[in-house]
Amino acid sequence: YITLSYRWTEETDKTKLTRSNLHQYLTCMPYMDWPATFRQTISIARQLQIKYVWIDSLCIIQDPQDWAVQSQLMHRIY
Repeated sequence: YITLSYRWTEETDKTKLTRSNLHQYLTCMPYMDWPATFRQTISIARQLQIKYVWIDSLCIIQDPQDWAVQSQLMHRIY
């Protein structure tokens, strides 16, 4: 897998995973709704035949209580 390191912006903030949108994102998250940075990363990963991409705002629930716990574990990923 690869990880994406990026600067958070208003665009990336719109697609962050929260408890309120978790079910929706597990069901469907239209590719064209993703920030360009995410789409470009997925495109490059596919070209390189990399199967998985870790994008923290999509892989970690971004609600304050979850972030407090998960942010302490990020060193295991990055």
